[in-house]
Amino acid sequence: MNTSGTLNAKMFGPGIYPPMPEEVLATSSKQQEIVASGIWGVSSPEESARRSVYIHVKRSLLTPLLTDFDFADTDASCPVRFSTTQSTQALGMLNSEFAHQQADLLAVRVREEVGGDAEAQVRRVLELVA
Repeated sequence: MNTSGTLNAKMFGPGIYPPMPEEVLATSSKQQEIVASGIWGVSSPEESARRSVYIHVKRSLLTPLLTDFDFADTDASCPVRFSTTQSTQALGMLNSEFAHQQADLLAVRVREEVGGDAEAQVRRVLELVA
């Protein structure tokens, strides 16, 4: 199970549309009609919690978190992907709305499981993330 407890393990089916930052959507040449025209769809929170392999990929609107972490080039074949570690990856995670939401969900899960005891909460978080 994933740490926050919210992963939707459903397999197969159509691609999902995770929330896309406004800054990325603003780069589209059709800014006014992004959702209405189908350029970028909207998935329910439950559907958006599926694995990244199900994310709909549009070459001109890439999910920032995926591009930070060695997402394959969408314009060329990619027989080998290299692993990198860069400061932009850490900054992307620190500033990511997704990471903040997952941290909030983890906090809710831990409070529900162990109650208000801070020491027990820390112990449980360490068990979940280790």
